Amino acid sequence: MFGTAAVSEMRKLHQEDDEWVVICDLDEFLECELVEDAAEAAERAGANLVRGIMHDRFALDGQPRGFAPDEDLNEVYPIKSRFIREVMRGYDHKGILVKGVLNPAPGAAHHWFTGERGFSGVLGISHYKWTASSLERVRSAYEIVSDAGISWAVEYKRVLDHYDRYGRFAWETFGGRRWREFEPEPPAGNCAECGAAVSEAELAYARQNFGRSLCRRDQDALTPRPA
Repeated sequence: MFGTAAVSEMRKLHQEDDEWVVICDLDEFLECELVEDAAEAAERAGANLVRGIMHDRFALDGQPRGFAPDEDLNEVYPIKSRFIREVMRGYDHKGILVKGVLNPAPGAAHHWFTGERGFSGVLGISHYKWTASSLERVRSAYEIVSDAGISWAVEYKRVLDHYDRYGRFAWETFGGRRWREFEPEPPAGNCAECGAAVSEAELAYARQNFGRSLCRRDQDALTPRPA
């Protein structure tokens, strides 16, 4: 067992129904000095989920590089960006604070959860993915998911195409800034029904199909079910 399934199983074993936990991968650092305050604010609002936005971090020269145990990651990878949205064209919102044993929606990893009640704000996540071996891992992953016919293989291809075009991660082309100068973006919108934070993709989809901003839960509630 690994990935999302392993995390879910660990939560079932150790997380209480009224307990908040942080869900993150080893290369994800929650940008929130007062985690308890964020959870308490969500609790007061009746939410059981707070999402974060992934901010990919890069070296100044745009090259993948490793780091020593005693190095400051802000110095090694001083550039912040929304690389997933701008280059990969993927979904960069992720459930980062979760109350109780909410199950990830089928096929959604930790992006959506069954029974979620989203909070109105978002947190930041520094994503330290682009280390020395990252390109080799992306190439390998692209071959695997492409051969399997998985639709989001194209997101990996966009990473490789970008690097091949510039010979580096050209962060100035996708909105990268030094971390002290980077201005985090607020949610693209909020759900007209429950007030939950809504991403750019959700906002566009909801407006096109429902005429207003709706979170995933309220979109699902209005979507006709097969007879």
